[in-house]
Amino acid sequence: ALGELYLANGSWDRAEAAFSRAVGLNYDIPEPFYNLGHIYFLRNDRENAFRSYRRFLELWKGDPQTAAEVSGRLELLKRNP
Repeated sequence: ALGELYLANGSWDRAEAAFSRAVGLNYDIPEPFYNLGHIYFLRNDRENAFRSYRRFLELWKGDPQTAAEVSGRLELLKRNP
């Protein structure tokens, strides 16, 4: 939740640190990977965005619309190196 607050306030470095801590505590929760992917995507850090989004999709069991959105971002990252 803290990472989401930082992200909403534009504090990307703090948000990244919070989400990275969450991943370190539990590597099997998809949401921090989604948020890290979003931060990296916004920063145009293609490699880390791709890796984070791919891990998110491996773990995601929720609605298919979110999975489709993330899959679309992965395709965009693949096409525009």
